[in-house]
Amino acid sequence: MTYCIAIAGAGIGGLAAATLLAREGHSVTVFERFETPRPLGAGLVVQPVGLAALDAIGAGDEARRLGAPLTRMLGHSGRKVALDVAYRPQAPGLAMHRAALFNILWQAATRAGVRPVTGHAATGTRATPDAIHLVTDRGELGPFDLIVDASGAGSRLAPLTARALPFGAVWAHVPWPATDLPLTELRQRYHRASRMAGILPIGCLPDDPTPRAAVFWSLSAAELDEWPAKPLHRWQAEVAAFWPAMIPFLDLIADKTQLSPARYSHGTLRRPYSRRLIHIGDAAHRASPQLGQGANMALLDAQALARALRLPLDQALPAYHRARRWHLGLYQALSAAFTPQYQSHSRLLPVLRDHLLAPLSRLWPLPRVLTALVSGDLIPRTACRRVRLPSCGGAEIPTRHPGPHGLRFRHPPDGALPVSFRPAVAASLALAAPALAEAPLSSQIPGLDIVALDRLPTAPTTPGDVAFCDHLAITPGTAAGRAAQALGWTVTAEIPFGDLTAVSFVGSFVQGTSGTCLRQDGNVGFFRGDRLTALIYATDAEQLPIGFVAPFADTGLRLWSGDFLPMPLADIRPQGTDGIAVVPLAASEPVCNGATEVPLIYGLPIDIARERLAGAGWQPQPHVGDRSGSMGLDAEIAARGVPEVDDCSGTGFGFCGYAYAGPAGSLGVTTMGEFGEDGSFPVVADYGVDCR
Repeated sequence: MTYCIAIAGAGIGGLAAATLLAREGHSVTVFERFETPRPLGAGLVVQPVGLAALDAIGAGDEARRLGAPLTRMLGHSGRKVALDVAYRPQAPGLAMHRAALFNILWQAATRAGVRPVTGHAATGTRATPDAIHLVTDRGELGPFDLIVDASGAGSRLAPLTARALPFGAVWAHVPWPATDLPLTELRQRYHRASRMAGILPIGCLPDDPTPRAAVFWSLSAAELDEWPAKPLHRWQAEVAAFWPAMIPFLDLIADKTQLSPARYSHGTLRRPYSRRLIHIGDAAHRASPQLGQGANMALLDAQALARALRLPLDQALPAYHRARRWHLGLYQALSAAFTPQYQSHSRLLPVLRDHLLAPLSRLWPLPRVLTALVSGDLIPRTACRRVRLPSCGGAEIPTRHPGPHGLRFRHPPDGALPVSFRPAVAASLALAAPALAEAPLSSQIPGLDIVALDRLPTAPTTPGDVAFCDHLAITPGTAAGRAAQALGWTVTAEIPFGDLTAVSFVGSFVQGTSGTCLRQDGNVGFFRGDRLTALIYATDAEQLPIGFVAPFADTGLRLWSGDFLPMPLADIRPQGTDGIAVVPLAASEPVCNGATEVPLIYGLPIDIARERLAGAGWQPQPHVGDRSGSMGLDAEIAARGVPEVDDCSGTGFGFCGYAYAGPAGSLGVTTMGEFGEDGSFPVVADYGVDCR
């Protein structure tokens, strides 16, 4: 299915989305308010996750040519090291001039056949029963099937009311001068949290091979108000006295027009879409640049949207939101936590930063955690979600996509067996035969496929943090499980399934916080004895990481994600005599020997989940006793109309417990996270039932 799409805004997110959508076969028009489109700002960092998105667009190689590899972020407060984060050697950041990235994306959009329309500022939309129109300062345009609002922090289409941050900055870009500072590191200098100076190598411009630097200087909101009247020489003298290493860069700023003031805000749309309208990038979520994630979030938004729009439109927009919600939420929360340590009027926070947090950050395993944080993959970019997005690659274009995790499959023509693209397992799959060729195998879940195989390849990855995560592995007790283990896979579950044995297994683990682990390269095999007959795999390992299976209802299974906090992905049911069907999650789960049911509440805000529970006969049990010893979140949740909250943890994922009573027993519900910027409640992560 293809759509006629209007994109408001020719920034990073807008151009990336336009290119990916056009390559999917959609008709795409980009509307830009400037007569001549141009980027705003000086420098930015494309983190490894963002660079992977540029590779998907076909712009990664050109970005690497123009950008500067970034290996480290180092900041000093006086003589103390206040920030020291290194990138992975094989995956550095990429610092770029905004103009260079804009040029790369503009060229990619042009090659993809995107139609640009300039000089049209989007001011609103008008919906009809079967279409939507874009209202601009030059009139109404359309009709379109969908409008993508990528018009940035100044969007007039988005209902986001962001909180203004107390500090901003002035930026400039200059040729890289003769200096002892390295060309591969971001360097910063702090005084308390009220002063910050920085120098970022940003590579070169498309038409000029001269290496350049972005320089920045933080200013409070009041100082930004006074900035137009401040003489350039006074500012240069102030910065030079604060950090003499900046003098060679300051000498290249001859006019105040070289400096651009920037103000920052923080906020996230609770639901970034409405009927036929979706907001991405800064139009949907805004934060300070402290973590260097702005460009990456826009690129990941674009990539997730292109994948989601392979679904029918009424399913695509909610699927996009679910796919991006957790990654965005985590980085928005971390930005809100980190920014005041470097840009605020606080006297206490910088003391804690310099004397407690900075020394702790050098102790294992925190350097590794900080590396993942700045790289943009502290959790998978679509982690902890029950979303089912189709895989990368358009339906009309033959493309490769992840097959059984760690392998590479191509969609088989006319039911033929998939062919491996990884040499290490090519021989194994070449010998695989359709063992269940006559048995019906089907999947109703986009992104989850099931194929007939009679030989399992060797695990393609190393076990990773298996010692820390061994509580998630089992010692196989069946011939099927032992067959998978013998090939290097780590078995996570073995469950009878009719005449077969279902075995879930993973290739590796990644250690997380609060005792959690990410399961990678996961699949589910169905064995007769020790002989493989069929395999369930995810066509996109990052969108749908498979973790394990568990019994569900009388004869079925439930497939769970491999995320740090697993969520159910699908149900698995027998189909005919030997067939297997992967089907959507059941609307409820029978419990207490079928005496009652628990509705599907995973991932729902607790205020909505409790309404569904009440409809199924589960009544809230208000907490008894005072909350004087609480961490505060439970008291706020209770005050907002959910009195059954018991208590909340003050660290880790911010778990909270809730109590309910039903006709056959008691129900305990667990949520994770805190209130969203828009006031949304924490969401359900798990539940358990005690039957009478």
